[in-house]
Amino acid sequence: MRGGAGGNGCVSFRREKFIPRGGPNGGDGGDGGDVIVESHASVRTLLDLHYHTFNFAERGVHGKGKDMHGKRGKGLLIRVPVGTISWLMWGYWAFPMLGNRLYFLVCPPQSPKLPIIRLPR
Repeated sequence: MRGGAGGNGCVSFRREKFIPRGGPNGGDGGDGGDVIVESHASVRTLLDLHYHTFNFAERGVHGKGKDMHGKRGKGLLIRVPVGTISWLMWGYWAFPMLGNRLYFLVCPPQSPKLPIIRLPR
């Protein structure tokens, strides 16, 4: 699983007829999407995750000129049965899903400071 990467920013300069040195007006890139695990009573097995081993959230849209910021990427919602326990790649348990409609943020949007979280098979 991986949170969505953020979009790239834009480098542009304001250019108008009667403004000699307009200055920068590039927009920032949008944030990536989150990966959220939800426990749901209607889900009985983890078979859907077996066939979709790579789950990625959507990437953020790049910034544009005229101070236009990029759009945020869509988050990814993964439904698991009640009683599922999420494990991080370092061997620590993250969160037991012991009730119906519990949410847990597994992967926040990616930034250079955050590692990619992998769940064991």
